[in-house]
Amino acid sequence: ISSRLLQEFAPVNDDPICKKVRNSSHPDLVSDFYGSGIIHVIKQWHNNKYDYTIEELLEIVEEGPDSIFE
Repeated sequence: ISSRLLQEFAPVNDDPICKKVRNSSHPDLVSDFYGSGIIHVIKQWHNNKYDYTIEELLEIVEEGPDSIFE
């Protein structure tokens, strides 16, 4: 579901992940990669593996995946 949503919204949104999907020569693979990653992060957060508030988690997600490694 998350992968399909990324592919659906990539042409109309300008966030970092949608840009990556839109500019990729393999958008299905990129969508699967980021879609499964965000689902895993949400599951881990829900199981108390991360010590972030919901606001912090949303901020991190909105910044995009590359900001995690800065």
